[in-house]
Amino acid sequence: MAPIKTAIVFASFIEREEYLPFCEKIIEIWRREFATSDIYVGINPCRFQEPWIAMLECSGLRIRYRVVTEPLVLPSDASAYQTALSLLHEDNAAYDFVWFGHTKGATSRQYEELAAHLVELFLKKELVMQTLRDTGCGLYALAASVAPKGREGCSRYMRFRYTALPIFCVFTFYVLRGEILHRFVQACDASFFTQRLPDAHFFEADFPQIAFRQGYEPHVKKIVQVHCGELAKLVSNEETYHKTLAAWRAKNGLKPPAGA
Repeated sequence: MAPIKTAIVFASFIEREEYLPFCEKIIEIWRREFATSDIYVGINPCRFQEPWIAMLECSGLRIRYRVVTEPLVLPSDASAYQTALSLLHEDNAAYDFVWFGHTKGATSRQYEELAAHLVELFLKKELVMQTLRDTGCGLYALAASVAPKGREGCSRYMRFRYTALPIFCVFTFYVLRGEILHRFVQACDASFFTQRLPDAHFFEADFPQIAFRQGYEPHVKKIVQVHCGELAKLVSNEETYHKTLAAWRAKNGLKPPAGA
């Protein structure tokens, strides 16, 4: 049996020196669980990018990184994710599972919660992979919210068979089956890599749709209620989540995954 190939797509932005220890913790986690993985890091221009780059270069890990060019920069992790995916696309490599994570917690009031997400998702690598294999789901997310409607942002880059699923992946920490990501990066319009993304929340709200619109369901560990923006308009709990999934399946002629 061929060894499982895993990768990380990571977005980073470090504006305060006191959060460099958080970066060191990230490297430690990667050394422990992803020593043989390919790691792609996008870096939004920031005050402390040089110390972060030095950590990446001295890590001993298989890391490619790139600083986001000015025309692509957004005030969120979206542009750094976009640049990290450009590196993955350049390598033309295929993976079984790909982790998405970011350092937003190092510059936000939600630092502790986001740090916990990083530990939960990245330090339980085997459990995440086994869950995706057992359930047949295409995306593993730690937290998600039911949305008023499915986001269509990815439609500008690729044509899909299935409709959008109105689910929002809160905090942008998730894992994708590799074949889902590979199909997208190989078939999407080149503008995905060369033009500024349309929304600062693109990787929370739009990008997970590349799994759903290929007919894959998410496996979500926790359904949460978001109290801002359009997400506050709907009650988001286990009941509304499963009703939303059922309606989406019916609309697209899909059945639940065998292990879900």
